[in-house]
Amino acid sequence: MNAENIDTNMLDICRVNKKYYNITYNNEQITIKILLCHIPFGIEKYNDKILLNIELLDTNENNNILSKISSIENYIIKKIPNLGLLSCVKKSKLGHLLRTHFLKNTECYILKKNNEKMIIDESNLNLADCEINLTLKGAWTNDNNYGLYFIINSIRVIKFN
Repeated sequence: MNAENIDTNMLDICRVNKKYYNITYNNEQITIKILLCHIPFGIEKYNDKILLNIELLDTNENNNILSKISSIENYIIKKIPNLGLLSCVKKSKLGHLLRTHFLKNTECYILKKNNEKMIIDESNLNLADCEINLTLKGAWTNDNNYGLYFIINSIRVIKFN
């Protein structure tokens, strides 16, 4: 299910364990396609996880995506009471940063002129302009806060800067 078509009142939120909630819409995972974003910092490692902050440039389409993410975050407040929100979105120079998780099987590539995919190493992503496909996996929690957990399915580099 693409995030743009979601009525947040129809989200399914199910506790998996003490620190994680699964979030679906009509039993489907929520996907987001970002047609143009920037990777300002490259891959970062934190607590044995690989993070990638992506910068959503200030465009109408990206603002619609950010609005939908914000509405999902705010809807969860009703379902996970007594916890504060640690938003995965922060204001940045060119727009907004979105914190995502990069997995070992995340596909990173450029398209050749014949539309053949050329796989690239994720260490080359710093300062690249990209198209990214994400999945909202769920919400993490700790004793005081919660936040959304996005994983990157694929990254197509449009331009290296």
